[in-house]
Amino acid sequence: MNTPRTGTPSSMHIRDHLDLFSIVALGVIFYLATPYWFSWTRDYYNVAFHLDGAQFDYMKAVLEGSIYRRVGLLCLALYGVDCLIRGHYRLRMRDWLGHLCILFMVWATASLLWSESSGLVLRKIIILWCLAIGAFGVATRMNLTRLLTTMLILSAGTMLLSLAAELYYGNFDPFTSSYRFAGVMHPVIQGWNCGLLLLTAFALLSCGYRPRRWLILLALCGLAGILLTKSRWPLATGLIGVFTISHFTWSLRSRAAVVLWLAAAGCVVLLFYFNDPSVPFRKALSMGRGDEALLGAGTLSGRTHLWSLVINLWQDKPFLGYGYNAFQIPSILNYLNARMSWLPTNCHSAYLQMLLGLGAVGLIVFLGIFLLAVRKALYLARRHPLESFSFGLLVSLVANMLIEAPVITDPSLMTFTAYVIIIRLAFLSDSTDEIRSGA
Repeated sequence: MNTPRTGTPSSMHIRDHLDLFSIVALGVIFYLATPYWFSWTRDYYNVAFHLDGAQFDYMKAVLEGSIYRRVGLLCLALYGVDCLIRGHYRLRMRDWLGHLCILFMVWATASLLWSESSGLVLRKIIILWCLAIGAFGVATRMNLTRLLTTMLILSAGTMLLSLAAELYYGNFDPFTSSYRFAGVMHPVIQGWNCGLLLLTAFALLSCGYRPRRWLILLALCGLAGILLTKSRWPLATGLIGVFTISHFTWSLRSRAAVVLWLAAAGCVVLLFYFNDPSVPFRKALSMGRGDEALLGAGTLSGRTHLWSLVINLWQDKPFLGYGYNAFQIPSILNYLNARMSWLPTNCHSAYLQMLLGLGAVGLIVFLGIFLLAVRKALYLARRHPLESFSFGLLVSLVANMLIEAPVITDPSLMTFTAYVIIIRLAFLSDSTDEIRSGA
């Protein structure tokens, strides 16, 4: 496809930017690697809230140690290698962002040498390398328009499969306080998936791509999906991403009009539907999940206590850490199990996860990557409208990582898209056609 030097794409219809082979390949890969668990909703309500030892081991095996996940990750790495061999765009070392990305990979891999649980850390490092190799390949194969179109279809397909699973098992009941839309994955991961659907559809729509009606519908479906998951942080960060994209693609008058209309609608709801103005605030804060979720909001559902314990653990190994993503090593789990009423599977903060696993050195490199990536994405967003997606996604991700870790460590569509965006910013020249929004 030829692209003029202005960065304007040769076609503004998303069907002309479809990469059917990549859509099918990545769809199968993430179906296996995430993995998609069709009975998740049934087992989530019947099992997740009543965990004994055997049930916990079963869920852990399904979510982290399944043979399907290993096959999916291996296929992702092979797909990435194939794309690197036959890719359209050349990768090159441009600035400090690329150097920091390589340094992070080296440091994470080297942490295997000083970890007390080499088997677990090795498995986490393999996941990291599979995601990175796959993302490198996609960055050389797809331009930004094609990447967004691919992720739009895959995230929409995932949401559709999830809805079908809920309907099949008879668990789709959005009017009960205990219900959370999950489908084939955990509700929070589903929230990230729906957030990716919202951001990709909104970015393409805001930049004038067609068909507009379908893009509007998909954006609304993504927003509705996040609301149904009742996941507060994916909703907040998704809206942050939308407002960030609109800053570069909408006029000031349009943004002001939307804010005024939303404020007016909020006032109408308060005046005519609630006698006590605090009622809608409490419901919004709990996302309709009842008083228990509202009470847990003050401690971020118990995260603050966990974080204080993580800091205590980190102080024993402040510089090197325990090994990349090594939260589940026996010494850490035993320490937490003796001091908490619930046993987490991660730090519930990507920054603390990096600090605990890779020490202060790893966290500094990790923060440097995102600081430089956000800076470069901002530079490009001011020049090419569609690059606002990169900036919006990174801003959303930086906020999301405050209270969640798997969003940057575990294989999911949102995580993989973030990897591709960072690699594009780090290794593709901003002075050539491939980095332009229309390329």
